[in-house]
Amino acid sequence: MQEPFVDVVDLAQFLKVKKQTAYHIVATLNIPHYRVGRLIRFKLSEIEEWMNKNKAKLLNVPYGKLDNI
Repeated sequence: MQEPFVDVVDLAQFLKVKKQTAYHIVATLNIPHYRVGRLIRFKLSEIEEWMNKNKAKLLNVPYGKLDNI
């Protein structure tokens, strides 16, 4: 069975952000999406893969040393 496409409301719920934040992510970041006319659709497996590739690196820096980064 092929994975269904989801809309921006489902994306926002998946990311646990507001709908406007989800639209902002689409507009400013290179998140994988599909456009059908003016509609935006997503595949959640592609979103998870994108998140894993773009996750922030964990820095093990003592609190007082953050200014030196």
